[in-house]
Amino acid sequence: KKAVALNRVDVNKLVLIDSSKISSNGSFKFKVKSSGPEFYQLGYSDSDFVTLLAEPGEKIKVSFNGKNMSGDYTITGSEGSEKVRMLDMRLAVAKRKLDSLRVVYNDASGKPGFDEKKPLLENEFSDILNELRKKNIEFIISNTRSMASLKAVYQRIDDNTYVLYEPRDLQYMKIVSDSLGRYYPGSKNVKALTEDLKN
Repeated sequence: KKAVALNRVDVNKLVLIDSSKISSNGSFKFKVKSSGPEFYQLGYSDSDFVTLLAEPGEKIKVSFNGKNMSGDYTITGSEGSEKVRMLDMRLAVAKRKLDSLRVVYNDASGKPGFDEKKPLLENEFSDILNELRKKNIEFIISNTRSMASLKAVYQRIDDNTYVLYEPRDLQYMKIVSDSLGRYYPGSKNVKALTEDLKN
């Protein structure tokens, strides 16, 4: 890996801010001018990156411990980025559990005894989803002033499934939209949430 790129996340598109060569000792540096909190993707590629939530004045230190950026990293100097990391890691753990359940389910499918196993596996599946949903709601309620709550609102298990999948979860979108709209009225990401809520 020779270089790392920093993109700003403007709602659904990425804007390249800068790229940096990785020095022989494995370090790199970016300096960004910004007027408010913004989401950034820092990564080697579109599929291998971490999300930062950086605010003006923060000096953020990110350390990677493996070949993949997103797999194992630590972050200091940015409360928002630490919250985003926690949300991303928690989602990754849940996805791994769901993936292994799918494997067990598919292996057992069509074999003797599947009728007894099926409801148990389905319950386990929905328990994981419900637990994750509950945790995201708790996060939103206790972080209404943080842009990280946008991340908690929009997280998905897969392309078709949001973590907040219940119709009544729109109320949490509204809470975040109202609160962040007061604190960050100029933010594109907050305006996009308000539009999504209307739709």
